[in-house]
Amino acid sequence: MNIDQYFDELYACLKRLPADEREDAVSFYKEYAIEGKLTEYNQMKEYFGEPHSLAAKIYAESATKQVTQEQSKKTPPLKGLTLAVAGICVLPFSFPILIVVLSVGFALLISFLAIIFSIGVTVITLGGTGIALFLKSFSFLIPFAPILWLKTFGGSLILISMTCLISFLLFFVVKHIIRFVTIALTKVIKMRQKTE
Repeated sequence: MNIDQYFDELYACLKRLPADEREDAVSFYKEYAIEGKLTEYNQMKEYFGEPHSLAAKIYAESATKQVTQEQSKKTPPLKGLTLAVAGICVLPFSFPILIVVLSVGFALLISFLAIIFSIGVTVITLGGTGIALFLKSFSFLIPFAPILWLKTFGGSLILISMTCLISFLLFFVVKHIIRFVTIALTKVIKMRQKTE
């Protein structure tokens, strides 16, 4: 029995491998046998073992190669370690900057809310005063004091109109600020999704 029979049996045992891998494996061991001057079936069996044992070894090597290729496609080597080391090195510099940015952002938010609150209180005060003057103006009609009635009635209309004007302006300003913030957040989210 010569080595061709050994390789025929090996080829038959490797039927689950793709054809190109099977050819590569058989030709590799043929070259190895020729370089080692193995010419008999029994020599091959002593050196490599039974054909089915060598086939099992080749299957294991193929599976290991596939797993290694899949893992190398998923994550580049040492990427996580590199990011962790970079994060630790940058932490002493970035932590104070982060605190400053958060503090400024918080101060701006509080200032914005305080301005909105003060405008709201002003609108409520003007509106309440306008309504009170409007009702008070009718009390001057009973003793028939037209000049006092006109002054209080006119003043109440001015206060009520100012209240309406400030309310509409406040509504449009808040609406545009909310729109601007929403657009900015949407852009930031889209940019982060593209980078991921």
